Amino acid sequence: MIVALMDAQDESDLQEWVAEFGSTHLVGGDYDHFVYDTYRDSYGRPQYAVIDTDLELVHVGRSQGEAEEIVLELLGSPR
Repeated sequence: MIVALMDAQDESDLQEWVAEFGSTHLVGGDYDHFVYDTYRDSYGRPQYAVIDTDLELVHVGRSQGEAEEIVLELLGSPR
């Protein structure tokens, strides 16, 4: 999982987020809102993006379950 924080002002905001939530995955700053503007489909809703092993975006949606199924399929795991 990778998280891009659009409201972060600098690296200290990212470190605070990691410390607060105990993050074990990559956290980056979306300072110019590039990721947000590219992948959002509406305001105020969580989105799940699935990236394959070739680092190609294969899915963007609002359903966590659907994203998890796609990840398992990409990994070759039985459902």
